[in-house]
Amino acid sequence: MTLQDLDFLLLKTEKVKEEIHSLEYDKADVRHSFFCLFYTIVYDYYLGQVSYTLSKLMSQERVLFHEQDTGFSNHFSRITQIARIELMELGYFGTLNRNVILNSWTAFELSLSDIFNTVCSDSVKNKLIVDLNHKIIKVTKDLSPENKEIVINSLTKNTFIPLLRKFRSLVNKAMYKRDYKKDLEFLSFLNSYRNSMLHSNGIYYGKGFKYEFNGVMFEFVDQEMFKETNHYPYVYWDMTFELKSIFKALINCVSYDELIEYKSKL
Repeated sequence: MTLQDLDFLLLKTEKVKEEIHSLEYDKADVRHSFFCLFYTIVYDYYLGQVSYTLSKLMSQERVLFHEQDTGFSNHFSRITQIARIELMELGYFGTLNRNVILNSWTAFELSLSDIFNTVCSDSVKNKLIVDLNHKIIKVTKDLSPENKEIVINSLTKNTFIPLLRKFRSLVNKAMYKRDYKKDLEFLSFLNSYRNSMLHSNGIYYGKGFKYEFNGVMFEFVDQEMFKETNHYPYVYWDMTFELKSIFKALINCVSYDELIEYKSKL
């Protein structure tokens, strides 16, 4: 990690801060809160890279801590292990990359859900629920009206609506300033990527597929660890900022002037 690399990361986080100051939403609005969450996520990534650089400089004795001045040398020396021990270095960067993806996706998902729950009408939500449960609803045709209503009410309360369906319901294609189809493909890919990392330690379960992002090829094979080809150091960072751009395009095409309260927690 060079000085130029750290300067680049810091500059990107500073631009996010500037973007936050330019927002016209109420600070309690989820359309504002998302960017604040995003800033803390990418800034933590930047600090992680700074910490690694410090570890490397300390292991080279280019940064020194004097026992008589601090009394913490026994603890500070552990920092150098990140740069000196290959296994710890791999684990450190694995955690850093994992966190920036998982946390940014969670912020996106929860923020989008708050927007969906506020903006979309009950009729839109009910239609999605009916579409998701059409097989169950089909077999209720012979039930009494009372029992059928019980089933429908239960489905309404308990059905999980996938993120992509919420996204499709919110986007006004005539106002969306990005490639809608391409963004859907990216969100579908990142959802699979996130689920593999979070739920099965990198093992993918489902129909196999490949996805290319900035020249990096991601391959998913059922019941196997996902693979990456042509990896570059900032690919996770770039994926995170792609997610932010999609969120910004989304809120710019949602016509809703009232407060959308941020209710979720990261």
